[in-house]
Amino acid sequence: MICQVLTKPGDVIVVEDPTYFLALEIFKRDHQLRVVAAPMDDEGLLVNDNLEKIFLEEKPKLLYIIPTHHNPTGRTLPTRTFFSLFPSLSPSLLVFSLSFSRHCFKL
Repeated sequence: MICQVLTKPGDVIVVEDPTYFLALEIFKRDHQLRVVAAPMDDEGLLVNDNLEKIFLEEKPKLLYIIPTHHNPTGRTLPTRTFFSLFPSLSPSLLVFSLSFSRHCFKL
């Protein structure tokens, strides 16, 4: 629904690389969005000059991330990194999935 309201076909959305494969299908097939991948490291999305460059050049409408229990990597983005995203975003919108944020598994 967010895509339907806030985007139109051809708009750019930035996603983590890798990201949840069904989300990619929804963005590309169902909403005809142009998906730009942003790299991750061992902690999650890399918030650095490269991400800022992507935002300046591509002017995405949305940034889609999975900050906790990332699918497919299982990573959790550190809180400091999550909050460091906000200065880079304007005028884009951060969309994040917290599907598994309430689930913790102890081994």
